[in-house]
Amino acid sequence: SIPIIMTTSFITIAIETAILPSLTMAYNTNDSKKIDALINKSLLFSFFPAAIFSFIYFNFSKELTQLFYNTTKGAYYIKVMAIPSFIAYFEGVFMSLLIATKNEKKLVKITILTNIIHLILTFILVSIPVINALGIVISISILSSVTPLILCHLANKYTNVNLNLKKIIIIRFGKNIPEW
Repeated sequence: SIPIIMTTSFITIAIETAILPSLTMAYNTNDSKKIDALINKSLLFSFFPAAIFSFIYFNFSKELTQLFYNTTKGAYYIKVMAIPSFIAYFEGVFMSLLIATKNEKKLVKITILTNIIHLILTFILVSIPVINALGIVISISILSSVTPLILCHLANKYTNVNLNLKKIIIIRFGKNIPEW
């Protein structure tokens, strides 16, 4: 069931790869408006596939496992990972931002730390008889949710990017959204 969730990760990689050169150029020329625009557009472009695929994973998990594996045994795992996979779609945007703004050392430290935590958490959860294989899904779900949030925090802390979710929603939907 995990490979089904991972097959759509190419979208994140494509967005990350596409924006990195432009982000780097904008950072090197101190063009903060362009950086803001690129990041906010990338978050918007990440939102729609994330929402669509997470909806599919959550609502059609049995059909997906039946289609790919001729069984519905892993459907529950796909459903559990639907929301964390939604959050994980935004990780690439923040990674690109940290790389473009010369914060790659911080990114590497966070990546190493989260992977160590993932390994430890997986080992602990899998060794609990009641949890067993679900431990892998739980640890992946936790780290898939937490890592993008940590990277978003670092991007806000170490860069001057204006992450404007309200503006993104207004641009996309053209509606008046009350002040938050």
